[in-house]
Amino acid sequence: MEYEFRVAGQNHIGFGQESIKYLLTPEGPPSGPPTNISHHFQTPDVVCVTWDIPLREHRNGQITHYDIEFHKKVDHTSVTDRNTTQTKVKESLQRSIHVTYSVQLCAVVGFCLCGLGDIITCFSEILLRN
Repeated sequence: MEYEFRVAGQNHIGFGQESIKYLLTPEGPPSGPPTNISHHFQTPDVVCVTWDIPLREHRNGQITHYDIEFHKKVDHTSVTDRNTTQTKVKESLQRSIHVTYSVQLCAVVGFCLCGLGDIITCFSEILLRN
């Protein structure tokens, strides 16, 4: 992110000429998760998950998209990955009254190609039971 600083001296005559400095700070992975995560079932097998962007102090740059994973809580091999720029996603789930799903949600700054281990602090997890 780029910041602009302007400084001018002042005395009994008035203000002097402004000095302008620009400072560019690097973006980094969010240090906090998306907030206010909630869900509701639109039908017995379609869930809608919504969330708010991470708190300002945890964004560390412009949030470009969100990565979201749906998987059965007991079976991490059946993972559905989604990528969205919205703060809402709908997903069809296998219909069963005894299945609990885990949803992991991550906000992403820029187009980082880092692995989950690098950005794990920005994940939130919720459990869905239909």
